[in-house]
Amino acid sequence: MATDPPPKNPAWLTPRDGFRQGADNRRRSRREVAREELLGEWYGEDVAPLEIEQRQAPPRPVGPLLDQLLLDLNQGDKVLLRRVLAAWPELVGSEICRVTSPQSIRDRTLFVEVSDATWRFRLQSVIPDLNQRVAKFSEKQLTQVRLVPGGRTATRR
Repeated sequence: MATDPPPKNPAWLTPRDGFRQGADNRRRSRREVAREELLGEWYGEDVAPLEIEQRQAPPRPVGPLLDQLLLDLNQGDKVLLRRVLAAWPELVGSEICRVTSPQSIRDRTLFVEVSDATWRFRLQSVIPDLNQRVAKFSEKQLTQVRLVPGGRTATRR
């Protein structure tokens, strides 16, 4: 048994290796089988499974991967809008949440649809507070909230 382990390869498994099936039930690729046989010879049959397991990439949640993909595709506003939508009830409170709906982000401005003109007039007085809350939540990625009349996509919750 040799004392030096083989170097860790960042491409331990390529996307082509695991395309057939998922999880532990998938059929191993020829490349994967060859690696496992080599590690079995290198470490011995009793230690090789532990070494193989250590070299496998840990599972990662899909949500952050999708967020990073959208950021890479210059779709960061959509990621931010999704975060704002999820936190909207906590940001504005249940009463305002029922009559408003964040719709889009453009030029660091969050556009929020308001269900009717009466509420829109009433909410004009809390715009400075909303601007502060949204700026703090978005880590100053958003600097302004604009209220727009409800259209076809306006929702009453």
